[in-house]
Amino acid sequence: MAKIIRGLAVLLLLAAADAGAILHEPFPQGYAMGNLGTIIDENGPGGRLPLLSAAYMGDSLTAGVAASVTTYYEDMDNFGDRHLATVVGGGWLVVRRIGVKAGIAHFDALGAYREFSGHLSCALRTVRGIRIGTELSGTRLLFSSSDGAGKTLGEAGFTLFVPIRIISCVVSIGRLTVKPTRSEGADQSLRIGCGVHTMAHAFGAQGVRIDITPAFEHPVSIAIGQELRLSRHVALHGAIANNPLFIAVGVAVFWGGACASAALVNHPVLGWSRGFGAEYGWNSRRYDKKTGN
Repeated sequence: MAKIIRGLAVLLLLAAADAGAILHEPFPQGYAMGNLGTIIDENGPGGRLPLLSAAYMGDSLTAGVAASVTTYYEDMDNFGDRHLATVVGGGWLVVRRIGVKAGIAHFDALGAYREFSGHLSCALRTVRGIRIGTELSGTRLLFSSSDGAGKTLGEAGFTLFVPIRIISCVVSIGRLTVKPTRSEGADQSLRIGCGVHTMAHAFGAQGVRIDITPAFEHPVSIAIGQELRLSRHVALHGAIANNPLFIAVGVAVFWGGACASAALVNHPVLGWSRGFGAEYGWNSRRYDKKTGN
């Protein structure tokens, strides 16, 4: 029975990759899961996510750590102790005009397929708070039947973050393959992203994220999100996205330099995904957006 389960998992993963819907990367993890990456404040938890470009981060917390865990698709997760899950850990550092992030991630699919990833990004703050970032990532893909042999994928990306009063505009190019696996369905396709995100204001915070993957049959995915601050320490957020259809809800609790969050995301066929995230930052200082000091 275990061999059948592993075989089904492998087939499902390969089919998902071939269709362009990577099973373990349908939405971001941590704080951004409940809003599908639409609520991003450069001085808030949305900008500090370890696997997100350092260009999103313009922080008054000079250093910090973050972690999250996500389990996917409850309707598929009926194999006892086997599951689909991602665990992420990482941190950030801001030194004057330079921001750096590093993160690691481990994905496990029913014990049949695993990925180990490392991510590094660096961003430079230029005039008027505009930030230019570059990202590098390496992933090791392993099947349980491969006797330790696996494939290695290397990717790069670039991000431009432009703050305009209470609105931030973002343009990114990602999934640029620098080391292909040369395996059908494993190498990912170029993705172009853009977004508009507001800072918190009297009506909460809003955001729109658009991802375009030209190689896909249906290349455009749009996510729209809203966050409401119930108090200084508690916020509720939610989002909806198409292609594929996801509906997300989440709650976040803030206290000083710490944030904890929980989220649910629903896919109409595959079921519910659940996620938890936490972060802590320190060395708080005043930060001048104009000078970058």
